[in-house]
Amino acid sequence: MGKMGEDRLRTSWPALLAITALGLGLRLYRLGYQSLWMDEVLSATNAAHPLTDLLFASTVDRNFPPLYNVLIHLVQGALGTTDALLRLPSAIAGILSVPILYAGVRSELGDRTALLGALLLAISPFHVWYSQEARPYALLLLFGLTALWCAARWIQRPDSHGWLAGFVLAGAAAFYCHLIAAPFLLVLCAYLLIRVRPSGRIRAAVAIVLLGLLLLPQVLRFLSTPPLVSGNETYRFNPAHLGFTVWAFVTGYSLGPSLLDLRQGMQGLEPYLALVVPLMGIFGIVWLAGVRAIWRHHRQGFWLLAGWIAGPIVFAVLGAVSTAHPYNVRYTILAMPGAILLSAAGLLSVRPASIRGLAALALVATSSVALINYYGSPKYQREDNRAAVRFLNTHTAPGDLVIASAPYTALPLRYYHLRNDLELVAYPDSGLLAPGQAARELGPMLRSRNRVWLFLSRTFHSDPEGEIVKYVGSAFRTQEEFTAAGVQVLLYTHEPQGSAAAPK
Repeated sequence: MGKMGEDRLRTSWPALLAITALGLGLRLYRLGYQSLWMDEVLSATNAAHPLTDLLFASTVDRNFPPLYNVLIHLVQGALGTTDALLRLPSAIAGILSVPILYAGVRSELGDRTALLGALLLAISPFHVWYSQEARPYALLLLFGLTALWCAARWIQRPDSHGWLAGFVLAGAAAFYCHLIAAPFLLVLCAYLLIRVRPSGRIRAAVAIVLLGLLLLPQVLRFLSTPPLVSGNETYRFNPAHLGFTVWAFVTGYSLGPSLLDLRQGMQGLEPYLALVVPLMGIFGIVWLAGVRAIWRHHRQGFWLLAGWIAGPIVFAVLGAVSTAHPYNVRYTILAMPGAILLSAAGLLSVRPASIRGLAALALVATSSVALINYYGSPKYQREDNRAAVRFLNTHTAPGDLVIASAPYTALPLRYYHLRNDLELVAYPDSGLLAPGQAARELGPMLRSRNRVWLFLSRTFHSDPEGEIVKYVGSAFRTQEEFTAAGVQVLLYTHEPQGSAAAPK
């Protein structure tokens, strides 16, 4: 590295430390404020299994490799099971990802683009969301970026076996967090072979073979016990999901349409088009400018970035059309830093300076408003199962019946310690309710009841037409109602004699 490069690196470190401190604050702020949602509860309950089961049993969360569950198991044993502590590993991973992104791309894309990319990652609502979620995605991203950093450093210093070993170990760790690491690792392997000097290609090939051997046990485990059931059988891929992926990379899930709005299709999106269209236009221009700048000034980095962005997205699409898994934006999380780097390169290349300033202001304002919504607006927050249980435990009577709106929504109620003297029933058993099904099946259950509670959450997976509420509402009257983020609790009691038909 020349003297100018060393001077620039020295001047970058104070800025990088400040950016990392900003990322730390955003990821630790209100870490346990939102309730655990369904998938996070699964993380906590799966991790409570013995370590031997997590490592070797095929019955514990077949959708994921074991590394994250093992980590949460150790956290639960050492620190406890509060919501904030369960999310702490993800928060730490999110914080560390900020400087490691900078370190990983500085040699390919330049110091300014890398530093601005780190800043954009630090304030990314999308990344903050997963840094405050007890799921493996933030840890996956950290290990993926670490593998990139080690690969880039080894290319610069091919005599250092430590960096090459770091690439192998970090790449394996990413894969043992989640199988969606596979396309990103393929991109990194190609990057390693293409960018290293010819004298180092044999060592690079040996490292790639070692990485493959480390991945082999998990590949065989997956092939022997593949996931056969979808978490959402009604969710089908369509090209519009790619548009939402781009929007989520920019805003997270907390600006414009909420996730519930988007489940209504164009009807839910239409009120927000005046916001979505201009913002996507601005970011589209910035990304195109970024593509042009990287192509002109960092040709090798361009191909790395192209594979980095396209690989995870194509993999998620192919998985959605060929397996039981639906398409989900979180499966593309490894592509998100690549999109952020396009934004950084684009902002630095936009001319004149006044336009560049306006584009930067739009980007920062978008992230800021989305983060404010994420921290403070129930509309954009995870389902508040914790508040629902608190309400039920306070207002129910011993022996009351509580009907949860789908089988898996009963699990968070049990996790947050719904009172044992209540009868909890998950209904329906599976699938979507058909018209009239609730009347036929709930009638015998409610015949002798004077009171019934409904816990409604994520009904788009079980009762999108509200068949349960329609039937219970025809036989009972609403006595009490409680609403929190993503959940609703209703108490029904019998109407006075003769005013409504009783369940038959």
